[in-house]
Amino acid sequence: MDIKLSTYAVLDDREWLTPDGRSVKVCYSLRTARLIPLDPQVADHLRDGEFDEISSADQRQLLDAEICVPSDQDELQSLLTRKRRASASLARRKFTLLPTAYCNMGCEYCGQTHRKTPVSGKHRDAVLRRIERAAAAASTEHVHITWFGGEPLMGFAVLRDIASRARKTCHDHGVRFTSTIVTNGALLDRRKLKSLAGECGVTHVEITLDGPADVHDVHRPLKSGGGSFERIVSTLQDALADPSFEGLRFGIRTNVDVKNEDRISELITLLADAGLAHPHVRMHLHPVHSWENEVEHLFVAKDRFAHREVDWLRQMRDRGIATKFLPSETADIVCGAVTRATEVDSPTGNVFSCTELPLVDEAEAHDSLARIEELDSNDLRPAGPFDDWHDSIARGEVPCTGCRLLPVCGGACPKAWRSGEYPCPSLKVNLEERMQIAVEANGLRLGPTRTLATASP
Repeated sequence: MDIKLSTYAVLDDREWLTPDGRSVKVCYSLRTARLIPLDPQVADHLRDGEFDEISSADQRQLLDAEICVPSDQDELQSLLTRKRRASASLARRKFTLLPTAYCNMGCEYCGQTHRKTPVSGKHRDAVLRRIERAAAAASTEHVHITWFGGEPLMGFAVLRDIASRARKTCHDHGVRFTSTIVTNGALLDRRKLKSLAGECGVTHVEITLDGPADVHDVHRPLKSGGGSFERIVSTLQDALADPSFEGLRFGIRTNVDVKNEDRISELITLLADAGLAHPHVRMHLHPVHSWENEVEHLFVAKDRFAHREVDWLRQMRDRGIATKFLPSETADIVCGAVTRATEVDSPTGNVFSCTELPLVDEAEAHDSLARIEELDSNDLRPAGPFDDWHDSIARGEVPCTGCRLLPVCGGACPKAWRSGEYPCPSLKVNLEERMQIAVEANGLRLGPTRTLATASP
């Protein structure tokens, strides 16, 4: 078979020494999201296009990692076929549920409008009917609920009711059930964690911390006054020390803007010193972006964020804070907006495909796909505005068509592209630096030859 170097493979031409003294070069295969050590001679043959000089055994390994592909393959179409297949699958049904329209915080960068509007029993029953029909479908293998907001813990009674009933329904149909909660953490305590992990089936808790206490408590102010940072950190410390929460994993999200970017390094140090450099905790940094609200004055310039992020990632590595230096999974489904296996059910009764639409006044008024109480529980959510995303890429309507990050990025955010924004991730700027951080995190060190890194086009 004739082969070629994949468009989506990035070669580093430097030589590295493994802990046992072997010399290797590395390649990051974006088609499989794998960082692969290579024999230096094999790497040189790849760089120079000397595929006939590579043994058949090594060629098979390169094909398996998708560092190389058949020479006649149209890589973009092959990739889009894979993504279309994943988006069409109904094996995993996902529901993003907002158990309340209210939030106890007033963050400047938030684009939602929060109201103390109760969720009716009729709405709950409609949600549960849809989950039950999904669990009963012959194609379904897994049902996942993401609890979102507003602040989902403000509707804790509704959350518990839906979660416990949905979990039982899935059990009765022999379908796997998992759940995630995205919370500001201010109301989280041991009792709620026990309920979430037990009767609600939550396995992952995502919490936002936007800086040290004096920054976080201003950046994410409680409407009642006072701060939440110390309470959140204390709750995390207690949970990590309690063996009964062994099955829970925690994510710490930090939203970065011009008001807190100079304090991120201090936050990393503080979290490490607080014992959150723990295998059950993962930290990730995200630049503040628009939910079609006027927050451009808060944005950190993309290149500036990407360059600063390299230093923050190195610090996290050195302090033992778990994070993703490189994507470890491909984005076969970039988000729920491109698959009808996923729906977002707003507490207003509207059904959406995108998580950035519920509780946004303009979207609630004009962009709903259906009313949940009127939607046949046997039906998938109606087609949404982004279900044709892969066709848009194929037609060249977005720069993603020719971008090497497409396998792991997936286009980042279809909604942002169609709103005239450029949602490209920082990885587009700092991929090579992040490769080096990942290599070093795996215990390798630079060998005696220190040539400049080169990358595939």
